[in-house]
Order: sequence, then C-alpha cells, then structure tokens
Amino acid sequence: MSTDFTALCLGNPGERYAKTRHNAGFFVAEQVARALSCRLRKRLFSAYCSCYCPPLLVATPLTYMNRSGEMLRPLARRYPTPTGRLVIVYDQMDLPPGVIRLKRGGGAGGHRGVASVLENCSEQQEVLKLSVGIGRPPEHMSITEYVLSPPDDSEATLLSEACRRAADVLLRLRSEDESTVMSEVNRRDQS
Repeated sequence: MSTDFTALCLGNPGERYAKTRHNAGFFVAEQVARALSCRLRKRLFSAYCSCYCPPLLVATPLTYMNRSGEMLRPLARRYPTPTGRLVIVYDQMDLPPGVIRLKRGGGAGGHRGVASVLENCSEQQEVLKLSVGIGRPPEHMSITEYVLSPPDDSEATLLSEACRRAADVLLRLRSEDESTVMSEVNRRDQS
C-alpha cells in the first residue's frame, strides 16, 4: 500500500494535553479527518493514530511531542511515502496566534517535535512544514507552561480558525500545485 503524501500532525496524547497550544497539529488532524469523513485510529502495536483517504495519509504520534519522530519507521512500513511528500504540522511560537506558514526545507527552529521527525527521516528529505502560530508567552510564564496550557478565549478563536485554514491547506495539497498553495497561504498570512 502506498500513499501520495503524508501529514504528520504533532501534539501530545492524553486528556491532560487535549486543549493545549502544543496540540495545534492534533487539532488540524481532527479537522482533516472530519472533512474526509474518516476517523483517526490507533493501529495495533503502533506508536501512532492514522487516517488514510488516498492520496492523503494523516498521522498523529502516540508518543509525547519530543519523541514524535518515533512513529516514522513503523508508519513507513505500513504506508511508504515518496521522498519529499511529507508534511509536518505543528505549533509555532514565532508566529502570532492565528497565522499559518507553509515552507519547504529548513531546520527545526528549536521545536523538539519537528527535530525528532527530521532526525528520524529515512534520508535527507526537504519536508514541507505547515506551522500554526501560537505566539510567545508573557514574560512571567515559561515556554513549557505556555505551550502546555490552553489559550485564552480570544486566542482560542484565532487558533481554531488557523487550524481550520491549515486543514484546508492539506486538503488543497491533494490536488493543487504546492508552490501555488504555498504562495497563497504565506501571502495571506503575512504578519
């Protein structure tokens, strides 16, 4: 079984983290699954949940964020993905809440979940990265506390809208030219 492209949507499993900023990738995965009338399911003895609706495979890790890349090898055994057709969806503090960005290549930018995925890629892939802005923490709050807490009401509205738009980007990438989608997304969301 092969797939045309895979979206790795990052977050932390469990009820404790369900509504936190760090789970933006999970929110996007849920939106895509709903749009495709598909359900994210845990595979037996696997470190991920997945939903396959050709040509798109959506996967979320069942490991914690910093170990997200551990799902790549078992996922690749079940669903081989062509090089370059991997999209990492994750939260990004360097973007204001509600802004999304799509880019190809580059490093992890300090995001440990992205770093884990990049470290576990089978070869040097220039993966696509779809980031969802969550903004920076206030001065009195640590980064960890910030990303692992739920957004306030106004931020939650912005985050929800951004996740909806990010899900739409993944759906568009099924049939539209990557550079066109990227240009439109990044132009619309210039901060």
